[in-house]
Amino acid sequence: MKVDKSKWKKCNLGEICTNGTSNITISKTEIGKGEYLLFGASGIVGNIDFYHQDKEYIGIVKDGSGVGRVNKYPPKSSLVGTMQYIFPQDNINIDFLKYLLISLNLAKYVKGAAIPHIYFRHYKSEKILVPKIIEQESIASELDALQEVIDGYREQIADLDDLAQSIFLTTFGDPVANSKGWEVKQLQDIVTDDCKLTYGIVQPGEEVPNGVPVVRSIDMSSPVIYLKNLKRVDPPIAQKYQRTKLEGDEIFISCRGVTGVISLASEELKGGNITRGLVSARLKLGERLFVYYCLRMPQINSIIQDKTKGATLRQINVKDIRLLPIIFPPIDMQKAFAAQMDSINLQNNLLRQQLADAEMLMAERMQYYFS
Repeated sequence: MKVDKSKWKKCNLGEICTNGTSNITISKTEIGKGEYLLFGASGIVGNIDFYHQDKEYIGIVKDGSGVGRVNKYPPKSSLVGTMQYIFPQDNINIDFLKYLLISLNLAKYVKGAAIPHIYFRHYKSEKILVPKIIEQESIASELDALQEVIDGYREQIADLDDLAQSIFLTTFGDPVANSKGWEVKQLQDIVTDDCKLTYGIVQPGEEVPNGVPVVRSIDMSSPVIYLKNLKRVDPPIAQKYQRTKLEGDEIFISCRGVTGVISLASEELKGGNITRGLVSARLKLGERLFVYYCLRMPQINSIIQDKTKGATLRQINVKDIRLLPIIFPPIDMQKAFAAQMDSINLQNNLLRQQLADAEMLMAERMQYYFS
């Protein structure tokens, strides 16, 4: 859909919407005793016996984790106190407003170090362009359709992850409870002698064209990490961290920020390195895909989260990663499981590429309409 922005109205964001603050303070014992949804930064908190809003509205996380995140919420629901209500004016389509707010990247207004926060007064003066309501509805409809495609890919990826975990549980059981009595090893017992299970480059410095590629925590968004879009650092810096130089057959474990994210190195990463937020494991015992899925199981992740400490910066000590328990069934069973996972991973990789393409198209259309 083509638009003529020369005919759009120039105004401040505060002219097309108003705000409201949630004042809900509710105990855990009150949650679950009602029919109305209560939402928080991460989604549904539970049901309560009252609601604040009888119409659809937009909520923005204003304090703490996820600050600046934008979502639309259903009628007859409420937000917790860390959320901000946003209401469109009568001549503003609520879905158009939602996408407009997302495009503004509200996180750029975040203040506070210990507890990040953002309030309506920080961004209500943002200069925007607004078309007439009919055009708003058409734009929102197009973006809704794209978002539906994106959500569909994400659901399929989640279904494949659930299938892989189900196969693991059916075959091997809970890897922590270990009701099937498999041999149990620690992660440090199954890595190669030259793999120290330690973190990588502490200060990677500025981007260096044609430098050494490094994997960071922010790169851990897919099951397999490839060279594309990796930061490259000055070779002399990477040379100081030979202990974490990659061979392209490692398992990565995030140890800072969002801990317990697990990914695999692709062969093309050979010669690269990792940064402070990761630990890389190169195996001498066991099937890599088996160990990868074992580490991804919720029961193992629970151990990682229990060992993760810190308020402003969450991290797990490397020694706790070294001690992670890995059940060790016969190698032929591990190989058979890995063969099943190969097929699932092929589907997963295809879906993730389609998801990336759809997200790129969404970003392009958002930029076209709102830049």
